[in-house]
Amino acid sequence: MVCAAVLLLSATVLHAEPPTAEEQAVLAPAQALLDGIAKRDKDLRRAQLLPGGMATLIRNGQTLQLPFNEFLDRLEKMSGGTQRLEERLYEPVIRIDNDIAVIWASYDFLIDGKVDHCGSDIFNMIRRDGRWLISGVADTSRKSCQPRGSGLGELEGLQDEDGGDWIQRFVGELNVQTVSRPSQLERRVRGIGEKVGTGNVAG
Repeated sequence: MVCAAVLLLSATVLHAEPPTAEEQAVLAPAQALLDGIAKRDKDLRRAQLLPGGMATLIRNGQTLQLPFNEFLDRLEKMSGGTQRLEERLYEPVIRIDNDIAVIWASYDFLIDGKVDHCGSDIFNMIRRDGRWLISGVADTSRKSCQPRGSGLGELEGLQDEDGGDWIQRFVGELNVQTVSRPSQLERRVRGIGEKVGTGNVAG
């Protein structure tokens, strides 16, 4: 089981595909909107939104629907003060069909570097005159947020003989550029997996 998890981790490191140029273009307005929150730049925020759009926010089990003008006012109030604000997107899923697209991503919202709340964001996107704009936003929000980790569940935090995290050790030791053939990589991964399985990861 541990060896399978290590093999899965290696596959993620080696084969995770970067977003295409088109996906990056779709994602750019969403990230710019979040940058506008962090920078307290209302013009940057407004520039990403298609006029006439709507934001749907789920707060404490209640549905709040706001035209974009009211949504921008809400963001402006939130941006008041001197606290450092940041929203981070994780694992965005992007689907594109001609001039429409959708982004689904989980997020953490941080105040002064600490997670205040988290949830999921959905951005509906429209390409107009060659530029992607946000036509609709929906999100959920909750205070019970789990720390972001490797996604390996009970294996996360497993320590080697030196008290170090074996996942970090594995990633640090795995130099993909030095592996010329898949068989070499497989032998290295299986070797580390066997050490983890026997409780000996120090060597």
